[in-house]
Amino acid sequence: DAKSLIMSQLPPFMEDNNNGHIIITSSIAGHLSYPNMGVYNASKHAVLSIAETLCYELQETTYLLWLDQAID
Repeated sequence: DAKSLIMSQLPPFMEDNNNGHIIITSSIAGHLSYPNMGVYNASKHAVLSIAETLCYELQETTYLLWLDQAID
């Protein structure tokens, strides 16, 4: 999937260039579950998990990670 491909290649690219910002757009559905939207809720939870993991992985760097969670 495109997000996992980008997330695996983006940090090394940023490291090579010594610069970078990551902006991840998700949904409040990553925290809340709406009825009849199981797949959507799960995909937004996965995006939240990727962002949280990147925070840990990039904490020793100077890169900025921004997570925007829109209210659906």
